[in-house]
Amino acid sequence: KEVLATTNQLAKLNLIKGDFTVSDKLIRKSLDISAKTFGDSSIRYTESIRLQIEQLKKVGEIAKADDVENVNIRIIEKQLGKNHIDLA
Repeated sequence: KEVLATTNQLAKLNLIKGDFTVSDKLIRKSLDISAKTFGDSSIRYTESIRLQIEQLKKVGEIAKADDVENVNIRIIEKQLGKNHIDLA
């Protein structure tokens, strides 16, 4: 769990710095860790998905970011309900 949080923080830092090669590698690692630890339909997994969406938008892959965002929304709706604040 702590490895996931640290990996997400490092990925976010590299996104901010604009080092997309490193952030992409860390985001993929984060997605893998969260999927194996919590499952790919867990709220913890959506933390990593949000980083992936941010990365895709920053590198101009808007259509792919939108697709990933739809996955994120479906997970949140399933886990927390359609009226959750994260969907506002």
